[in-house]
Parts: sequence; structure tokens; C-alpha cells
Amino acid sequence: MNVFFWQDARTVTARLLFCWILLLAAPANAAPKTYTLQGHLTSITPGSLDPTSALAALGVAEGASVQVDWTVETTTPLTSFNTTANTAAYEGAVTALTITIGSWSATLTSGQNVVTVADDSAGLVDALRVATSGADTSMVLQGAGVLSIALSFTDLQTHTASSNTGLDQTPARYPNRSGLVQGPNGTLDFDLDTEVTGSGASGVSTPCTVSMLNAAAKFCQSRLKCYLQPRIQNLPKLEACVSKSSQSFLTALSKAQTAAQKKGLTCSPTDFTDQLTNLEARVNGVFDQADAINPANVPVGNAWLNAAGADCSAGLKAEAANVKKPDAAKLDQARAKAHDKLVTTAGKAVAKAEKKGGVFDPEPDPGAFADLLDQLIDDTVTALGPI
Repeated sequence: MNVFFWQDARTVTARLLFCWILLLAAPANAAPKTYTLQGHLTSITPGSLDPTSALAALGVAEGASVQVDWTVETTTPLTSFNTTANTAAYEGAVTALTITIGSWSATLTSGQNVVTVADDSAGLVDALRVATSGADTSMVLQGAGVLSIALSFTDLQTHTASSNTGLDQTPARYPNRSGLVQGPNGTLDFDLDTEVTGSGASGVSTPCTVSMLNAAAKFCQSRLKCYLQPRIQNLPKLEACVSKSSQSFLTALSKAQTAAQKKGLTCSPTDFTDQLTNLEARVNGVFDQADAINPANVPVGNAWLNAAGADCSAGLKAEAANVKKPDAAKLDQARAKAHDKLVTTAGKAVAKAEKKGGVFDPEPDPGAFADLLDQLIDDTVTALGPI
């Protein structure tokens, strides 16, 4: 391909990105992460007293809606680490916690305060657990004693919910979510099956994360199409294509942020222009590899870029679907299918060219090209999604 025009393409990209940076500010991510999950009260177990009547007067009964809001300071130092169980403990990590059922609530107080995170512990489970002391409305459960609050999130099926043993996790990724509030007068057990947020400075909307990944999927495919011959050699058309793909990506992220804010939530990350810059760099790396085919062959180059766009789009959409409804097996199958399709399509393009007498030096490697796309998708998910 013509190097002069590709250099113009990079200049156009940089100039348009600068204009977008002027339009959209990129606030810094905060260290505290606030989460909100909802569920239902599953049982009331009497203790030394039977709190059922007192709780009922406050709107607390089996089947009632439960909302849990809590904040974790993700920079809290590690307190202890169990190497055998691959489990980390962080004392004092919870800075706010409220459980609301009807007009009754339980809130964080001084005392016990620990978050534990297990990543593929003993090859059996990923787990996130929160345990704190608390106080409840009119001391219905607490009485004259101590109130304990516990939240439990586990993944026994795929062991993929915990990204590591750090505090920056996404509770909604764990398939099994429950909690309890226990005092001398009784215990409330509840599930947390209805997701409201993931993680973020003000609580992150999972639909926002899904929208961001889908926007990245669209951007990847549309931007690679900008670099097809002969469009890349027509500067006005190239500029219009690059501008459209950038605008579409940033607009989609902005709309997702607005929708989240209407629910009191946000998107994470919020540095949208930085995300565009980084995503552009990854996509440009894909173009560079296709452009490195020697000697240049327009049909092969175009075929590789079209196939790469399809793979990138399919992979990121699969990741978005997995965020919405985690299913590791389904995700792996979708990613493998997209990878294999790219290898096949790229390989056929090279074989067709060689059949017509084309000779390449070095021989193009469709497998390595597909691996590059896999890395692009993984890096984008790390940047935009709760992985």
C-alpha cells in the first residue's frame, strides 16, 4: 500500500482525535468503588425474640425487595494472604454499607470490617465476601447485642468471576449472590439476583459496560474498513470515514453514560477520549500487519482487513454478551469460532493470490494475524469491561 497515504491517515486520525478531546473531558477514575445490587428476602429466622411482627410493620416480610449499597476503598492494603487457598483479606476496606428493606435498614458501624477475595481457590471456587458490624432500625434485630452483616458472592461453576485477588472486583459476575443480617433477635437471609450496578466511582451500570464493548466492536470493524483500497488513497473519503467512526464511538459511550447517570450510576472507565486513542492504536497495529504483506497485494490486503474487522466485531460482541450474562463456555466457543474464521478467510486470500502466480516474502501468517486480533480484543475488554 502507498505509505504516503497511510501517513496521511495517521495525521487525519490524530487531528480528529484532538478535536474530540476538546469536546469531551476525561475525568480521572476514583479509588473508591460503589456497588448496588438488589434481591429478595428469602427468610426470617427468630432468635432470642421473634422480630417478625416488628419487621412486618416496617415492610419487612419474606419476598420483600432488598437493596444493598456498599463502597470499597480499592487501595486498602492487603492484611493477609493464604497461598494455599489463593485468598486475600483486606481489613477496613468497606467505607459505607446500607441494606434497605421497606422502611427498615441496616448500616455499617465500627467493628468487624473485612473483604476477602479468592481466585480459583484450590481449583474449586472464585469468591468475594464482605463481613462487617452494623446497626439496624430501632435495633429490631440487634437488641442489646451485636449485629453482623455478611455478603457472599461465589462462582463454583467456571471459576472466572474473580479477575485476581485484589479488591477491584465485579460482584455481579459471580453467579451465586446472597447475604444475611444477623443479631441476637433474629436473622434475615436474602438473595442478590437482580443487578443494578457493577463497580465504579458512583456505581457502574452493567448495561453501560455492555454498550461500551458493543461500541468498540462497531468501531473496530468500521475503522478497518476506512483503510481498504481504494478509500485509503482518497484523503477526503478517508477523513470522512475516520471522523465518522470516531464520532460514533464517542457518541455511543456518551449516551451510555447519560443513561447510567439517570439511574444514579456511571460508566467505568470514564476517560472516553483516552479509550479512543488506545483503541485506535490497537486497530492501527492490525492494519500495520496487513500492510506489511510483501509485495503489496490489494485483494489480499483488503481480504485480511475485512476478515479482521469481522473477527474483532464478533469477539467484542461475544464479550459484551458475556458481561450481560456470564457463560464462559459460550464465550470461548464464540471467540474460537471468530478466530478460526479469520484464519480460514485470510489463508484462502493468500492461496488464491499464489494460485495466480503471486509470491510473498515472507509468507503471510494468517494464524499470527488472528492471534493479534485476539490480543486486541483481550486488551479492549481489559480497558472497557469488568474482567
